[in-house]
Amino acid sequence: MSDPILAPNQEAFLAHIRARLANSRQSPHPGRFPARAQAAGDVPRAGAARRALIDRFVAELTAVGGHAERIGQPGDLAVYLRRLAESADRKLAVREDDPRWREPQGAPWLAALAGSGLEVVTASAARATLAAADIGITWADWGIAETGTLVQLTGPGRARTVSLLPPVHVALLPAERILAQRSELMRILRESGPSGLLPSQVVLITGPSRTGDIENDLTIGVHGPGEVHVLIIESEADTAETATGPCGDGEAAPW
Repeated sequence: MSDPILAPNQEAFLAHIRARLANSRQSPHPGRFPARAQAAGDVPRAGAARRALIDRFVAELTAVGGHAERIGQPGDLAVYLRRLAESADRKLAVREDDPRWREPQGAPWLAALAGSGLEVVTASAARATLAAADIGITWADWGIAETGTLVQLTGPGRARTVSLLPPVHVALLPAERILAQRSELMRILRESGPSGLLPSQVVLITGPSRTGDIENDLTIGVHGPGEVHVLIIESEADTAETATGPCGDGEAAPW
């Protein structure tokens, strides 16, 4: 087959794209993702401001059919997973081989998986095993309050399979990682890498998978999980402020 003949304006357009790509600083291949705990440009929030972000995130996620629950300790994760398992006779879960599970802060959360009653395998398991998993468990890198969106970056041990293939996706999201808007995420990604390079993929997940046909009939869970559960991990300070009010005067917090 002969090569297609391009019109002059098409050739100019493609030449412009090639030139832009040649000068782009964006990483063309999978690489290290930005630091998780100390992303440059991260906006610290506490007290009423953080609670407002959590409330907004929960409201937006719920509006698109997702589920959110605030938790404070690893035992809460085990209880939640046990409830999910018993509600629909789910037995097998797969988790990412994320380095966070093996860090000192993540070890108790990894241990909690053993108390869930689920058989838990990693993403390195055989493909047939992954395809049979009922629940996928991941750490989210950020949440975006304005849309109830999860942000997950690809990298070593962090394949999309875990959040995409099982019918139920459970994501752990530290409360301090909830951003107000997408623009904050873009700035953080640009500033946090050692060379300003983006990771190979930035996956944005807003509620369960939705597919609409030409007649506008909506189907849930065809090209991804039919259920998305976000467990927001609050610190002891967040919990204390919730119980006593932002000024510690005994007033009840908004939630």
